[in-house]
Amino acid sequence: MTKSNDKIIKVDFGNKQKTESIDNGLLDYFGFNEKNKNKTILPTITMPFDLSAKTSIIFEREYFIWMLMDKFKDTKNRNVNKMPLQSVLCYDLNELLEEKQFDLFVPDKIQKCENILFLGNLDVQGIKEFKVLQQQQALKNIRPWISMYEIMIERSQYDKEKSFELKEDISSSELNDFSKYFDPEVANKIKKTMKIDKKGISEKILKLDDFA
Repeated sequence: MTKSNDKIIKVDFGNKQKTESIDNGLLDYFGFNEKNKNKTILPTITMPFDLSAKTSIIFEREYFIWMLMDKFKDTKNRNVNKMPLQSVLCYDLNELLEEKQFDLFVPDKIQKCENILFLGNLDVQGIKEFKVLQQQQALKNIRPWISMYEIMIERSQYDKEKSFELKEDISSSELNDFSKYFDPEVANKIKKTMKIDKKGISEKILKLDDFA
């Protein structure tokens, strides 16, 4: 769902074209009103799969969310990497990085997940978004989706089309904070890619089969 002017538009995931408006009375009830001191940032899209599951994924972009929706539409097997998937969501990257003060809306079910994973480009903006999300109390358990980043790094060795020159340098502290979740060998590859080679890796290097 996303906020547009004075309404929230909720996407019906069975039909991308169908929308539903929620009036200002409900906006006030949920706390989405202009009287709030800080701006409330809402997900651009959320998609529930199995609310009894314990894993949710925050994607940097909507690219894989629509692919997963197509993957799951005709099956009850809602697993990724053998993990039952509760839900997925995405926030606007520019909004997260540009706003100085904001309240981040995180659905209650996701806050209570045992595993909250993040996946995005391996680049400066992707790591900055992870840091911003990690600073939110509701997402204090968020972690990089390690197995997917490992695939990205290994595949980038021969798929050069999905690598790109970084437009800005990343600070050593931000890079260390992100890479500490990986084993030393992978962490060193991340640091070499970004600090020495000054390259980023697009999440689009991944294939839908990688989510099996």
